[in-house]
Amino acid sequence: MVKSLLVVAMSLGFAVSANAADQKGMSGMEGQKGMSGMAGMEGQKGMSGMEGQKGMSGMSGQKGMSGMEGQKGMEGMSGMEGKKKAKKKSQEGMSGMSGMEGQKGMSGMEGQKGMSGMSGQKGMSGMSGMEGQKGMSGMEGKK
Repeated sequence: MVKSLLVVAMSLGFAVSANAADQKGMSGMEGQKGMSGMAGMEGQKGMSGMEGQKGMSGMSGQKGMSGMEGQKGMEGMSGMEGKKKAKKKSQEGMSGMSGMEGQKGMSGMEGQKGMSGMSGQKGMSGMSGMEGQKGMSGMEGKK
């Protein structure tokens, strides 16, 4: 079990000003909709550092892990696009990336359903310039 909390640290330090559209709520609470520390994001679903996520990374045979096998999704890349040939409105879960579009997967989590940090939030934290992402970044999951 690799506890990848470096993504959380990264993501929290990315953007302190949240100029995101559709941000409802803050981060560090429970049951919020919104992002924390993002810039220019709109309409994302996903959590960062929370619990209750589906999708992990650090396992094998998942859709959307990083550093494993059989994943779709990257982590820590920049300027990628067209993983799904979708531009900026079908990213599911990136963390610590910039300018990526249309990826599926999460990075920096450990294959849990439910992560630690918060619970039941919608939104991301620490991303910039992403829109329409689903996924989490930098959590560790425990059921």
